[in-house]
Amino acid sequence: TLAVFVEHAPDLARAQVARVRPVGVGVLAAALLSVAAAIVTNSWYARRGETHSFGLGTMEVNFPIHAANFANENRLPGPFYNDLSAGGYLTWAALDGGGVYIDGRLEVYDSEFFRAYQASLGNARFFEREVERFGINSALVFHRWGNRHRLIAYMMNSPAWALVYYDETAVVFVRKRVDDAAIDRATAAFPAWKERTDARLSAPVRWWQWPVERYTALNSYAQLLGVFGATDRSARAYEQAISLGLPPAVEQVARRSAGLNRAQHGDYDAARTHLRRALELDPGNRQLTDMIARIDGLAGSN
Repeated sequence: TLAVFVEHAPDLARAQVARVRPVGVGVLAAALLSVAAAIVTNSWYARRGETHSFGLGTMEVNFPIHAANFANENRLPGPFYNDLSAGGYLTWAALDGGGVYIDGRLEVYDSEFFRAYQASLGNARFFEREVERFGINSALVFHRWGNRHRLIAYMMNSPAWALVYYDETAVVFVRKRVDDAAIDRATAAFPAWKERTDARLSAPVRWWQWPVERYTALNSYAQLLGVFGATDRSARAYEQAISLGLPPAVEQVARRSAGLNRAQHGDYDAARTHLRRALELDPGNRQLTDMIARIDGLAGSN
């Protein structure tokens, strides 16, 4: 555009444009370099709250890779119940046991089925109805989204289901009295898989990149541990994520959750530290102010 304008401008105007063109080119080059740096260092994705990362390979936290491998290697019984987020990968991974319950091809499901699926995520009665309707024997659920947590909590506390696997991405349950040998097999195998999870979540990260995948994984894992009632482990996972350097919006949520978990264990000093930092990131948040006041009151009464 600049070249066309210069070609057709009067001589005087052309001379003026020619004089400033190097400046314009320099500004454009600097802007492009800044954008490139933001992408390469992941700050572009981090500040926009996107679960993308610059580099080669797969961003594993977006897919239930390890949970699917665990299910297949331990020959867990199908058919499987799964949520929408996991379905696409599970179709590709050829999960044993008769395919998936749902995947991303929404055009192949009628509205009645989709309503039943949505209801099953938050209502145990509707979930068990789907289990009976399709003869479900195992469940694999992608747990990053909060609307899955009620279903996970139900299965955790139900005498009908056994938790056999969990990691930073997904949980796996097997229906009891269907295949006790598979449950025993999976239970015996899980400790070694959990060690791999712990190793993934504590491996070194690149100092020059926002570790988007790692803190996404740790935040998801911390939420899941909170659903399990493992509040101390949940707080430690949040604090591990915080130590990586989080974008302000993500840090505020992590600080609030870690603070509440620490308060539940009576560690009021750590709780106040987290919540006051959260308040610095979100000034004027009355909920945080009230939390700090309540913790001050609890600390003063002990």
